[in-house]
Formats: sequence, C-alpha cells, structure tokens
Amino acid sequence: MEKIAFSFVMPAFKRKFLYDSIDSILKQTYNDFELVIVNDASPEDLKSVVELFNDQRIIYKENATNIGGHDLVANWNHCIRFAKHDYVILAADDDLFDYDFLSEASILIKKYPEVDIIRSGVKKIDEQNVILDKEFLHKEYMTCREFTLYWAKGGTISCISNYIFRKNALENINGFVSFPHAHYSDDATALALSANGIVNLKSNLMSFRVSKINLSNRTDLNIV
Repeated sequence: MEKIAFSFVMPAFKRKFLYDSIDSILKQTYNDFELVIVNDASPEDLKSVVELFNDQRIIYKENATNIGGHDLVANWNHCIRFAKHDYVILAADDDLFDYDFLSEASILIKKYPEVDIIRSGVKKIDEQNVILDKEFLHKEYMTCREFTLYWAKGGTISCISNYIFRKNALENINGFVSFPHAHYSDDATALALSANGIVNLKSNLMSFRVSKINLSNRTDLNIV
C-alpha cells in the first residue's frame, strides 16, 4: 500500500478557539497531511490567526459569501472539494485532536484497507478544556449492524471531527447527508459509509468542544 495521506478540512467561522484547533492539527506525529481552512465569510478576523502559523501544509481559502449560516452541510460539502488526499477529516474550528490521532488511524487503515470510515472515540470538553464526558471504548472493528445498534443505544457522542472518511466513498454518496442544523448529519453519513464496517481507534483521541457558540448545537436559528 502506498503511503497514506490525509486532508483536514476546516470550515472556519469562529475565532475564539481557532488557534488551538489549528495547533492541535499541526502537531500531529504523522506528517503526511494538509490542512485546508475555509473562511466562511466570517465577520471576525480569521486570517490573522492563520497567518500566525508558518506552515506549508496550510491552504487558506475564503468563501465569497456565507454558506454555513444558511446550510451547514452545504458548506461542509463545498469545503471538502478542496481536499486533495484520499482520506478526509472535517475539522471543526473549536475542536482538538490528540497528537497521535493520525498515527493511530494510519495503522488501522493499513490493517483494514476495505473499510471506508475510521472513527476515534470522543472526549466532550467545555470552553476551559475541562472534560465533561467521554465515550467508552469500542472494539476495533464493528460491522455495519453492530455500529448501528451501538449508535441507536446511545453509545456514541455525536460530532463530525472524530471521523476519517475515504474521500471517494464520501463522494459516491454525494457527500455528507444533509439535515436541518446538521443535526445527526454526522451519524447518518457514518452509517451510510459503514457497509464495509467501521474501525475504531483504541483511544479517545479527539475532543469535541461544547460552548455557547456551537452553531450545530443551537435550535434558535432559522437555518433552511
């Protein structure tokens, strides 16, 4: 198998935690990746944060108009078109990745080359990085049926950044599954791509931030 390369794709709108999110990605122990940051016409100055990093793996893009404010999933699908590598991570602008996230993933991709989706367990954190909750560890390989049953029983913390998608498999289902506010779009997409099973990293290597500025967690928005 050729060396595995990853594309982190970050639809960016919020400045508050952006530096820490970028920093956690660039400090990965596995180096064969790019980080595509797509500024979704944010009213905040995101570019100055990005420019603090002198790293050639960063590709910075700007949307001419705001897409995610009307349709989060449409923006996700827009952003992943910039990814050039075989495996894609949709990285939120406020989440954090443990430094061995990609290293552990690359090992399992080689072990299970037929699988289209790899998943890390999740730690839920607050605005001060305090851990609020974390998943129990799943077994390494799960069939589609096993994963569906485990998800249906509430065995997962729903978010998107903990998934690694084979890009061509994601394209074959026309991108991320779209629901209003992106509620359950992450789960529906994972289930759609799990026909060949789903592989779980051995640890909770991604931190999902809960804060008052999480767009997908809000229900007071008029998103169509």
